[in-house]
Amino acid sequence: ESLSTQIKSETKILVYDIETTRIKAHVWWTGKQYISHSQLIGETNIISISYKWLGSEKVECITWNNKNKNDKELIKSFLKIYNEADFVIGVNNDNFDNRLINVRALKYNFDVNVHVRSLDLQREAKRLFRLPSYSMAYIAKFCGFEEKYNHAGVSMWEDIQYGNKEKSEKALKEMVKYNDQDVLTTEQIYLYFR
Repeated sequence: ESLSTQIKSETKILVYDIETTRIKAHVWWTGKQYISHSQLIGETNIISISYKWLGSEKVECITWNNKNKNDKELIKSFLKIYNEADFVIGVNNDNFDNRLINVRALKYNFDVNVHVRSLDLQREAKRLFRLPSYSMAYIAKFCGFEEKYNHAGVSMWEDIQYGNKEKSEKALKEMVKYNDQDVLTTEQIYLYFR
């Protein structure tokens, strides 16, 4: 067995995607405006994280404590996986997902591997290709993959964050399907680009 084959089989590559809450803010009017941190109510929490090890069949998903609307246990569980990765792959993950994992770990004083190598497929697409859009949905469609999983839209987030128990649980199940599909699409795009 050559060294490169050995290295390839030992490299743990994690493909993942997160879904987060929105933040409430006090504003005086509608329209384009600057919102200061003093206007914010609460902070971003992670609702769900779907992930898979590159090459494995199974997509896993960890969700927040839907009763308490809290992501502490989700972060604790996911960091066991994230901190094992040699490499992470996502779409807009350098700017969004990785930094949110880091800040939620900071919030709870959990150890996080801030030195994990990362491949952001959106950044790669911008570097290599002149596409009219760099959204995951557009890139997937352009490469001939099935559309992203369609969900109810913003109402799904509304129901999870503010709906009654029944609405919230139903919407969370919907979000997990959406989140899982994004991970599969991310992996497809990565393999196609490669």
